[in-house]
Amino acid sequence: MHGAGDLDGDHKADVFWQNTAGQVSIWYHNPDGSIRGSLAFSTGEWALGGVTDVDADGVCDLIWQTPDTRTGGWFMQTNGVARDARFWWPTGGWKLKAAGR
Repeated sequence: MHGAGDLDGDHKADVFWQNTAGQVSIWYHNPDGSIRGSLAFSTGEWALGGVTDVDADGVCDLIWQTPDTRTGGWFMQTNGVARDARFWWPTGGWKLKAAGR
């Protein structure tokens, strides 16, 4: 497991997985803890740096970083899909270790 947070605004933690090849899986959870659905995709060299509500809309967002410290964020919406992607780079060699409120 690489992170957890409410990625779809249903007040239940969703689990985020990433393997060493950059493949990603998000498990969306039901109120009883069972898995409602999942989403799988590849991010290449981008690794998850944090799961937190960056824009204070009540839904956690995903913060990404590459080995050369380029950084970006996916701002999520209540249906569990990114509504916007922003990229801030370079970060001057700083590596993201954690994100949260």
